[in-house]
Amino acid sequence: MKEQIRNKLIEIARKGENTGKISYQELSNQCNLPFDMNSIDDRNKLAHLLGEISTSEVKNGRPMLSAVVIRHDSHLSGNGFFELAFLLDLYNGSKDEQKKEIFFFKEIKDVYSYWSKH
Repeated sequence: MKEQIRNKLIEIARKGENTGKISYQELSNQCNLPFDMNSIDDRNKLAHLLGEISTSEVKNGRPMLSAVVIRHDSHLSGNGFFELAFLLDLYNGSKDEQKKEIFFFKEIKDVYSYWSKH
């Protein structure tokens, strides 16, 4: 399941900034995962998988691949993304929305740049 999700994220990242994003529910649907984002348990399960993927990416010198997964209401990654970035020492943990946006856009740009070349 995790490898399937990672492959889908790479596919999306390679599309670049014009179409290189997907909502949590769309990701679940496109990967045929049994997750409903209306369920907190399912959201937590998907968040955990995305966290494992991004942790592995960072440990291997790549940007946080889960940046391409966004909330449909804010068009940014969810809070778990920023919490993980803090734990990985990539983000200072600020709750300021503008700082979160700056970090998010830098990270997703790095994702696009990396995966357009690989």
